[in-house]
Amino acid sequence: MASQNNDQVQFSIRSFEISEPAKDKDTDVWRATAVARILHNKKYAPDPSLNVILNVVSGESFRLTTDGETGEVAQELVFDKPGSYLVQASVAEYPGVMMTRRVTIKSEERKAKVPVFVHVDVIGSRGEQKLFISVSDGDGKLIPDFKGKLLDGTEKKSFKTGKDGTGLYEMHFDEPSRVVEINLGNTPDLIWTAVIPGKLPTQLNQERK
Repeated sequence: MASQNNDQVQFSIRSFEISEPAKDKDTDVWRATAVARILHNKKYAPDPSLNVILNVVSGESFRLTTDGETGEVAQELVFDKPGSYLVQASVAEYPGVMMTRRVTIKSEERKAKVPVFVHVDVIGSRGEQKLFISVSDGDGKLIPDFKGKLLDGTEKKSFKTGKDGTGLYEMHFDEPSRVVEINLGNTPDLIWTAVIPGKLPTQLNQERK
């Protein structure tokens, strides 16, 4: 039994490193490389016959054999989603020899889309118009959940695009006309101005009767 106890401390894991996970855009997973080095405690020499187990807790497990010249084992690890993972390296022949590292993959922050173009369709009868507003990014894609401001005559109002990238602003006024301006930036493509015709005098008279 004493010799077995001595055997259990003959080798140790000198280093265990895992590279920074990098996202593979083609397969939408994160890849990292784990490298463990096991050497003799006294001779500082490798053993080509040691079996090393790399285990991703709640994930894959790999059984590898140490390199005779370096004492190293290397294995690519694949993670399919962001999270915190424990990875353990252990020597099969010596159950007490192990080392653990934590791998953390943060969720990607969504970059706010920058508007480059605003488009407006005006629909409806005079003085009761509806403005359908859409805002596009540099790729020509509509931006959902975009909040913007507009000037309805002299009043400052706001609008918001929906999940489909289109927002609705409704107008109700009795003046002969109303100037509406949407200004989202300093370029002509981000500024929309129009004179919206109001109700005709005959319409107003009929409504008042």
